[in-house]
This record gives sequence, structure tokens and C-alpha cells, in this order.
Amino acid sequence: MELQVSFTREDFLDARPRLEPLRRLRAKFRILEGSLLTLLPKQFNSMKRSGCHFVSRPNRRGGGYWHGVWLGLGSPAYRNPRRGLQFQFGIEDGSVFCCGIWMQGRRQTPLARRLAWSAINANPNEFFHLIRRLGPEYYVSLWNSHEFWRGATEFTVEDVNSLLDVLSDPDSFLDISRYLPNREVISWRDKLPGHVGMTFEKLYPLYSFLLGSGQIKKRRGSLPSPEKILESSIWAENLVRKFETAKRRIVKVVSDRPVGYDLESKDRKTGRVRRIEVKSRKIDGRIQLTPNEYRAARKYGPDYYVYIVRSKKDVRFIRNPVQSCDMMMRNQRVWEIVDWADRARAA
Repeated sequence: MELQVSFTREDFLDARPRLEPLRRLRAKFRILEGSLLTLLPKQFNSMKRSGCHFVSRPNRRGGGYWHGVWLGLGSPAYRNPRRGLQFQFGIEDGSVFCCGIWMQGRRQTPLARRLAWSAINANPNEFFHLIRRLGPEYYVSLWNSHEFWRGATEFTVEDVNSLLDVLSDPDSFLDISRYLPNREVISWRDKLPGHVGMTFEKLYPLYSFLLGSGQIKKRRGSLPSPEKILESSIWAENLVRKFETAKRRIVKVVSDRPVGYDLESKDRKTGRVRRIEVKSRKIDGRIQLTPNEYRAARKYGPDYYVYIVRSKKDVRFIRNPVQSCDMMMRNQRVWEIVDWADRARAA
């Protein structure tokens, strides 16, 4: 049974940094959350599981509280939906700030960002058409040190590269939403859950694409799920870490920082530090460096290593790939190590 909920002018005024108004607004968001979980169709079923959706709590920021409340739903591919690609609806500073697809910045969404960037980079034309089909009510926005904003019907093929540039910044926020003035939301009255649900449904093909499932299937089968990608990356990183430790080096994991590599491996005698980027490749495929990884490879030169892990018994590495390998820039943002199979040595 659908729960009745609507927003009034007073509810928008409650989106301010005070505890009691935020609690009142959060109570309405909890009702909206319950209604959406009932209304959303079967493709959202995995997001209806416990732990895959949330309503924000009043959080302290400095001397007061954060001035807004929002709800989010995300794929179970992410252990915490806040750290992944979300469907989100929220009110902040007295207005609707998001009704669509949201990705948090401040380096909190590395897997979601990697999957979204790879999906767009692999098939920019499909991404372009998915955006244009949304219509004039929708927009695409990213911001941090650089900003990008386009109405969906104004979005061009050339804009894809600009978007990729900003998206590669781990601090940037992504917002693909429906523009909603307060008066429109208020006019929906008790039809609010239905309108928010229809917005999420319309954005679902784009969400699926950015999650990775929208990419073109390869000859060897469909692309692995986000869970498999994450498991493979962690497995390969742990294998290289154990290998370096066995060589009596001091290993530090830095993959959660935007330094352009995954591990720092320090020689106990000389103090020299290896900067190691780990790539998991159980089948033949491209080895690519992101812009951040490429900059690090150029900066550290002979101290930068790319480890390619194919199995427990097949671990290879390339030292100083920028100098020792043929590099090809892909789509202006990715450098491919073309001859990695010939250059990589057994570890």
C-alpha cells in the first residue's frame, strides 16, 4: 500500500541547519522512502534490499547542522550506497538540489567513478544518445575545481570529452537530474512519490549504462559485474603485496588515495621506493593508464612499476612503462601500453 506524503513551502523552509526542523523534514523523507520502495518496478528490486537505500540523518557541520535531507538508492555492488552511484532525491538550502543520478565527490566513490568513466569512454556515442533522450527537463552537471553543466538537449558529442576530464577528478561530484522548482514539487501534493519514481525509472537505462552493464559485450562474453571487477582488483593487489613482502620490502597500500598507483614498496636496505600500479588481466586485453597513473609514471620514471596479474603463477611487471614501452593515447585521456605482452617480465 502506497503511503501518502507531500511537501509544502514550510517543508522547504525546514531545510536549514537546525536540528528540530531537519528532524521534521526527515520524517517526511522516511515516508517518501517507503512509498518509493513500494512503487518502483522490478528492475529496482536489488536496491530495495536492506542496506541499499537510506535517508540522511541530521549531520553536524562546523558549528551547526548540514542544511538539508536526502534519500538515496544504490546497487548492491557497493557495500555502502553513499559510496556508489545513487538514485537520489534531496532538499538543501530551501530547494530541490537533486532528483536523479548522483555520485559523491571528495574521493569517496573510487569504484563507481572508475566504472562510470570506463563505460562512457568505451561507448561515448551511446552515452550521448542516452543523455539527449532525457529531454529538456534534465541536465548533466559535474563540479569541483572545474565545472561542467549542460542541459540534456544541449549536450553534444564534443561535451563527452569535457565531461570525462572532470569525471576523472576524484573530488568531483556528478549530478544527472530533472530540474524541479519548488512550486512544481508542492503542486504534486500526494502524487510526489509517483513523480519521483517516474523520474528514477526514466533514468534507469542511463544508470545501468554507467554501472557498466550498458557496455557492448565482448566476444568472450559479457563484461564482469562491478562485484567481480572489485574482487579481481583486490585479489591482484593482495597477490602483489604478498610478493613484494616476500622480497623483504615494506609495503604500504595507497590505492584509496589519488596518487596514480596502488602500492608503495620500500627496500629495507637502500630505502628506494617502488610505485606499483596493479592490473588484473585473467584474459588477453588492453592495459591502460588513466591520466593520473600516466602522470605518476612520467614523474617517477624507473621507480614506477606496472604489475600484470593473470593468475597466482603468472605475475609480470613492467618497469618505467613510459620509457620502455610503446604508448598510445586513447580518446585523449587514456594511454595504452600497446606491447605489454612482449615487454612484461616474469616477477
